[in-house]
Amino acid sequence: MNQEEFETRVKEIHERVLSKALSPEEENNYTESLFESIRHINKYGQEFWYARDLQVALEYAKWGNFKNVIQK
Repeated sequence: MNQEEFETRVKEIHERVLSKALSPEEENNYTESLFESIRHINKYGQEFWYARDLQVALEYAKWGNFKNVIQK
């Protein structure tokens, strides 16, 4: 695959993700990749995620709305 083909493929995937026209398998892979990309690991090897990163990943526009969900 050359650079042009690669960029075309990435653009296609990007457009499908934004339009939410994903197959169930693609949606699962996208979700896993998204959460892996914002995962952190502390010095003890424990995984964690920052709430502000999760807010964006879960598409909450306002922190206050997401904070209410966390508190519940």
